Formats: sequence, C-alpha cells, structure tokens
Amino acid sequence: MLPWYANTLHVSPKSESVAASAIKLKDKIWLREIFLADLAHLSPHVFYCEETVQERSSEDRSCPTLKTKISDLTKSFQEYGIARQDGASSSSHQQLRRTYSHVVEDDFVGLEDDVEMLVKHLLRGGDHDHDHEIDQRFRVVSICGMGGLGKTTLAQKVYNHPKVRRCFDGIAWVYVSQTWQKEDILQRILLSLIPEKREEIVKWRDEELVRQLFQILQNKKCLVVLDDIWATEPWECIKQAFPIRNDGSKILVTSRNKDVALHIDPNGFHHQPRFLSEDESWQLLQRKALRGRFHGEHEDLKKLENLGKEMVKACGGLPLAVIVLSGTLATKKDLNEWATVNRNIKAHLGRGNNLIKEEGNLHKILALSYNDLPYKLKPCFLYLSRYEEDSDIGTEKLYQLWIAEGIISTKDQIGEESMMDVAERYLGELVTRCMVQGKAPDDDDVMLSSAGRSFASCRLHDLMRDLSLVKAKEENFLLSKSYYHDGILNEYGNNDHSQVYRLAVHFSKEDVRKYVPPAEKRHTRHLRSLALLVSGNDGYEGRLPKKMKSQFNRFKMLRVLAIEGLCPALSGDRTLKSEFLRVADHLRLPKAIGELIHLRYLSLRRSIFLCLPSSLGNLQNLQTLDLRAGEDPMETLERLPNLRSLHLQYRSFLGKEMRCKATGFGQLRFLRFERLPNLEKWNVDEGAMPNLSVLTIVYCLNLEMVPSGLKFVTTLKELNIVRMPKKFTDRIQAANGHEDQGQDFDKVSHIPSINVRNVSSDQAWLIS
Repeated sequence: MLPWYANTLHVSPKSESVAASAIKLKDKIWLREIFLADLAHLSPHVFYCEETVQERSSEDRSCPTLKTKISDLTKSFQEYGIARQDGASSSSHQQLRRTYSHVVEDDFVGLEDDVEMLVKHLLRGGDHDHDHEIDQRFRVVSICGMGGLGKTTLAQKVYNHPKVRRCFDGIAWVYVSQTWQKEDILQRILLSLIPEKREEIVKWRDEELVRQLFQILQNKKCLVVLDDIWATEPWECIKQAFPIRNDGSKILVTSRNKDVALHIDPNGFHHQPRFLSEDESWQLLQRKALRGRFHGEHEDLKKLENLGKEMVKACGGLPLAVIVLSGTLATKKDLNEWATVNRNIKAHLGRGNNLIKEEGNLHKILALSYNDLPYKLKPCFLYLSRYEEDSDIGTEKLYQLWIAEGIISTKDQIGEESMMDVAERYLGELVTRCMVQGKAPDDDDVMLSSAGRSFASCRLHDLMRDLSLVKAKEENFLLSKSYYHDGILNEYGNNDHSQVYRLAVHFSKEDVRKYVPPAEKRHTRHLRSLALLVSGNDGYEGRLPKKMKSQFNRFKMLRVLAIEGLCPALSGDRTLKSEFLRVADHLRLPKAIGELIHLRYLSLRRSIFLCLPSSLGNLQNLQTLDLRAGEDPMETLERLPNLRSLHLQYRSFLGKEMRCKATGFGQLRFLRFERLPNLEKWNVDEGAMPNLSVLTIVYCLNLEMVPSGLKFVTTLKELNIVRMPKKFTDRIQAANGHEDQGQDFDKVSHIPSINVRNVSSDQAWLIS
C-alpha cells in the first residue's frame, strides 16, 4: 500500500514535485523529526495548491476529485502535526501601514569615518564648507570588497553628502552589474546630467553618446558613480567618454573585485571597508529588529540582549547579514521566538563558525530568512528572481503579475482590501523583513501617492537575488536565463524546462537572434508563465525570430505572457514608416495567441506589432493588457469580458479618433493612455466602462478634451493627467471655488480625486 504522501502524484503538476520531494526525503531520512520538519517546509505548496484548486473548481470538471485529494492531503499534514501558517491578521496589517516609514530610515552604523575620508579624497579645502573644491590628486575613487559589505550604501552616503552636492556641477549614478550594455550606461549617465535633453539622448547612437558625455565631463566638474562593476570589459567600452585629467570630473566605483578598480585607474584611491565590530553589529540589529518594541521594564530584555549579541556573532560583522537577520527577528513576538531563531542559526552554521571564518555561511544566514517566511510570502519572494540584477521593479506591474499568476487570491483579502492592497501588504512584509528594499513614492509619483501606495518600486540586493534564483530553481518555481555578450549569463539550469513552471529569458538586443528555444513540446506545454525580455531603452530592432514566433501554439497553459522590447528598424520618414507597418508580416502578432485561453496577463511593452489578430477576442480570462500595436485595437479589445487593466502606449493607436462603445470593457478597472501623438478625439458612449476606477492620460499632446461620456462613468474614483498641454488641463480646472470652472469641469466633477501635472509649468495640483 502506498503511503499517504504518494497519492499526491495524481493530484496536480505542482503537487507532483511536492510528493516526489517527500518520497525522496522519506527514503533518505529515517529520523521522524527531520522528516516532519521537511514536510512542514513542503506543506505551503499543498495549502497553496488547495486554494488554487478551490478557485478554479468551476472551470474544470475534474476539479471535484482534485479538491478531495488535496483536502485529504492537507488533513494528513495536520495529522502529522504540521499546521497551516495563516497570513497577516487585520491588526498586523494596520501595524505594517504604520511602520512603512522605516523604508527611509537611516540604518547606517559604524562607517561614518569612512564616508568623511572618501569625501576628502574627492574634495579638498578648509574648515568651512564654501572653502572646498575638487581634489586634483585622484581621478578615480573606488570602494571594493565582498558582497554584503555595504559598498553601495557607503557610496550613496558619499553621493548624497552636502559638500559633494555643492562642489560638483552635476552628479550621475549608474548600476553596471553583470548584464551591462554600453549604450544603456552612457544614456543613463547623460539623462542624469542633462535631463532636459531626454528626447535627443534616447535617439543618439554610441559615437554621439560618447562625444556628448566627453564634452560635458571636460567642460564641467561632475561626479559619476559606476556601481557594482564586475569586470573590466564595460569600462573598456565606455572609457573614451571620460577625460583623462585629475582636476575636473571624478569617478566613484564600487566593485567586489579590486583588480577591476585598479584597471580603471592604477593611481586612484582604492578603499576597502572594514567589517563591523560586535558592538556595532548589535547596535545595527537593535535599530532594525527592536524599533522600540521592548522597553526597559521588560523582564526579558536582558535575556533578549544576550541572545541578540550571540546571534550577531554568526554574522561576522557583515552588514547585510546583520540586516537580514534583524528583519527576521523584527517579526518575532517574544523571547521564545528569538531563541528558536538562535537554535536554527546554530543548526545551520554549526558551533564556532562565523562569516569571517567561512564566507559561505553568509548564504546560510540569508537562507534562514527565506525559510522563516510565511508560506504565502515565499512565492512572492521567489517571483522577484524574474527580474534582472539591480533592477528597479515597478510595484504596480509587479502586483498585477502576482495577481495574474494566482500568487495572490481573493481569499487573502482583509476587510475592504482590494487585490492590489493585498499585494502591497505582502511586499511590505518582505520589506519589513529586510529581504527586499522598498522605495517610497516621490514627488513625481503623483498617481501612486494619491492611491495611497507606500512603494513606487522595489529591488533586491545582489545576494538576495542569488538566493531567490537558487530557491526558485530548487522548487521548480521559476527559471531565469540571461543572454548577454555572446554567452549565457546566470543560467540556472540547462535547456530542459520540463520541470519549471515559469520561464524568464533576458536578452541584450544583439543576442535576440541567438536564442534557441526548447526543441521538444514536452519542455514547454506545462509552462504557466513566459517572459521574453529585451533590455535597454531602444530594445531590439529587427525581425522577430521565427523560432520564437512559432512557439506560441505550444503554450496551452500560459497565464502570463510578456514580449517586451521588440521594435522594428524603421525609416525616419513617417510615410515610409506607415507603409512599412502595413506590409511587415513579421510584425504581426501570431494568430495562435488566441489559443492561449488561460492567459490573464499579456504585456507587449516597448514592442511594436502591426496588428492584433481577431483571435485575441478568444482570451476570455485576460485581465491585464499592456499594449503597443500599429492599428486601432479598440474593437478587438472591448470584446474581452474580463479585462481589468489596459495600458495603451506609444503607437498603440494610430488613428485620430477613438470610440468606446456602450457595451464594451464591462470589467475594466484601470485605463492608461500614454504617448498617443495621433489621438485628437476620444468618445465614450453612455454605458461604456461601467466599472472603471482609475483613468490616467500621459503625454497625449493632441488630445483636445476629456470625453463627455466620462460623466456617465460614476465608478471613476481617480483621474490622473500627466504632462498634458495647459490648454487641456485648463478645461477641467476649478479655480476660486466654483466661480472660475473650466468648460469641461462638469464632465469630471463627480470624480473624488483629480491629479494634474502640467507639461508646460511642471507644477502639480490636486482637486479633491
């Protein structure tokens, strides 16, 4: 008779891997406690599978049997003493909302003298601030050392130092990383130094980018930070843009490899930060983990301090290890839970080891933070491995992907929360645990601030991303592959995709044609998510490779599809462009995409396809569409019954007049128009978009007015107008109470929140 866990082999693809792991563990490990501990680690996948099956039971006739098997499996877990981990309660949700401010807290400890020393090697002068000027001794200052030592944090302190800001005419920060591209590095530096020339910069090619940057650095005194540069090759590609002189512009470099910094400038000043002392480590842990939760009268405070000091010893003075450990401890309620973490550290590292003696232990400390996550947060963290190193991950898109993937469900909602609110709460928990770095909305993020969002973007430290990549592969959750510079970088696995459920492939624009898709259908038919992503501002200019295009009919189970950064190589002449678009068959989105009936999320961001096939109307489950097409897509799109989010960007609408019919877009919640230069008139019939909640219009310079039909969209809660002409915004403005209303104010007066950023004056104002 088969043991209970073997029955999972017939439940679902997700639980197949769970059961296989369970059987393997049972065969190898005879100690009951260890076996149960490992089953407890696997149980989140079964509980997650149970919820997913319940949600889809109405879609699949086989689901009743499936639900029974999953239910029996979870009961078996409970019989073995493995309890379900619940998500955050309503009270903890409120606490998270109150503590989000820690994202911008200053957790810098122990290296204040290093900051002043580095500033002095960039500048020289007297005791008064105004006496400082550029130091002529060093052209390059570098910060070198192992990952997690705080190199980037130290560089940020120097970069934002008041004396540095005063002495340099311009400053620029660029992440280089392993997936660098010459054009992208040069563009980002120039965009920081001369942001007013954005339109020209994105059109300049390599030679012009080098020439322009050289002139700026030659004529002005600028500081350029090259963060996280791994090898000498990127410097060799961009060095012609940097003048060879010590009395002008400066370069600040961070690298794990000191030889790279020496290659850039052997005569530069090269600094390696020290490790934190045990007292400094404890001070940092206190700031991050305690946050005033325990006070002097707390009876266990001394014991807590002793435990904390014992645990930070295992971190070996490495700031990242201390911070991640602190994030884990910040979620623990009492002394007993701290003691449990301490026991886990000892079990993982062994007695007497610390990170200074054994650098590999750093990864064990980071892995502890992952193992400690509630089961619902684990897939959220693993999903971040989809993004490239040093990526700023936009939260709105990330939340939509989590929802489309089924990582977040309606069962996770608390009270009046929307699904997007749940996603933000989960990200907040990852930030609180210091596993993810969150960035709060700034003055330019008007829409996010008005919507009450606490995060505009997030990112992973390199080592946390490594952890995410490894764990995602181990659990067959997601495989991320990068094709750069004639090779495959960070390939976590081979071309056998038969076990993984999500695949993300990153390309440089030069290497798109070199992608070799899986040869056998069995390697792709089970995929739930596929992302083909071309890096850089311009994307790939050329034909969509036939091998890539012919694969669409293989992905029958896809829920998420992203094809981003595929652009045609077009003539500058508009007439020729239009003609080219009309005949370019390779820019037609394949009809087979209509066969992907489970698709919930489709992104064609920064990609241009000539036309949308009528088969797109078959995608009855599609909820989010990020589009850039070459013809009027509205007639096709309004037939999608479950579409909730639609983003029309540059060249997604070539006509002058758009119409939303009375019966169209029944479930649409979010609509965004961005850079539609041809659009002049937009008509909305009464009855169209009856559930629209947020409307955003960005840089549609020829749009004359908001449609009259908006007054019939009574569900509209938020209108965002960004970089639009003054003549447009004046039509909806309400000044001096009701005495000086714009002529279109009656169309939008029912909307509770109207946020306007005027393109001519760049001043934001708010109507509530």
